[in-house]
Amino acid sequence: MKIRELNVRFGNKQILKNINFNTDNINTIGIVGESGSGKTTLSLAITRLIPKKSISGNILYDNIDILSLERKSLMWYRKKVQIIFQDPYSSFNPKIKIGDAIKEGLDIHNIGTNNERKKLVFEVLEKVGMKKDDYDKYPHQFSGGQRQRLAIARALILNPELIIADEATSSLDVSIQAQILNLFTSLQKSLSIKYIFVSHDISVVNYFCDYILVLYGGQIMEFGPINILKKPTHPYTQLLLSSTPGYSYYYPEIIPKINVDSNCPFYPRCYKKSQKCQEYNGKYFYLSDNNFTTCVNI
Repeated sequence: MKIRELNVRFGNKQILKNINFNTDNINTIGIVGESGSGKTTLSLAITRLIPKKSISGNILYDNIDILSLERKSLMWYRKKVQIIFQDPYSSFNPKIKIGDAIKEGLDIHNIGTNNERKKLVFEVLEKVGMKKDDYDKYPHQFSGGQRQRLAIARALILNPELIIADEATSSLDVSIQAQILNLFTSLQKSLSIKYIFVSHDISVVNYFCDYILVLYGGQIMEFGPINILKKPTHPYTQLLLSSTPGYSYYYPEIIPKINVDSNCPFYPRCYKKSQKCQEYNGKYFYLSDNNFTTCVNI
C-alpha cells in the first residue's frame, strides 16, 4: 500500500493533511499520537469508511487507486483489507449471533455454500482460540477479551492481506492485552498478514511493531523503524516518550519566545522552535536508516 498526499476534510475542518507513507516490505506499522491526532480518521480513510467527498489524494493498493473506485468496485479491496474496531462491545450487533456476524463477510461476497461458510467460521473461531459452540451465542455472553478475539475472527474470515487494528487492545486489561498481542503475532506468522496497528500506548507499539508513524494535529511528525524510539529526532516524539512510563526521556520545559508564522502544528509547544520554522511545509527530511522527519530544525 502507498499513501500519497492524503487529506481528509469535514466541512471547514481539516482532519488529516499531506499524509505520505508506504507499507512495502513492512510487516507491522504502529501509528501513535495523542487523542485527536487523526489516528482513527486515517484508519477509516484507508478502509474507505469515510465519505469519498471528504478525502483527497491517493491510496494505492496493488497499484490501483482506491479513492477512484465506486462502491461496487471496492469488493475486491474489502477482501484484502479489513479493520478491527476499538470497542469490542459496540462493534457487534447484540441481536445477531456471533457465528452469523462472522459469516456475514462470506455472505456478502457469496463465498461457498451455507454449509461451507459455517465450516469456515468454525475454523476461524478455532484459530483465535474460541470454540465451535460459540457460533450460536450472542455478544453479551462473552468477556471483553473474548469479544476482541471474535472481532479478529470476523476480520480474518475473508483471508485479508492487511488488517488495521484501531486501538484493538486499549480497552482490555493488561494480561488480556498480552494474550491478544500474542494472538496477533501467531496469526501473522501462520497467515503472513500485515498489520497497521493504531495505539496511544508507545510501549505496546514498541513491543509489537517494526515501524512507527507519529501523528500530531493530523500531520506526520516522524516515520521510521521502531528503533527510532531509542533516539527520537522530532520534538513531538521526544515529548511522547517523556510522558510514557518506563521511558526516561527528558523534554525541556522552556519554550523559546519566538513568534513566526509556521504551518507546523506542533510549533506552539516545541522547544526547538526557531525562525526556520516558517519554512515548514510538511515534507519529509531523510535522516538515516529509513528514518524520516518533517521538522526543519533537525
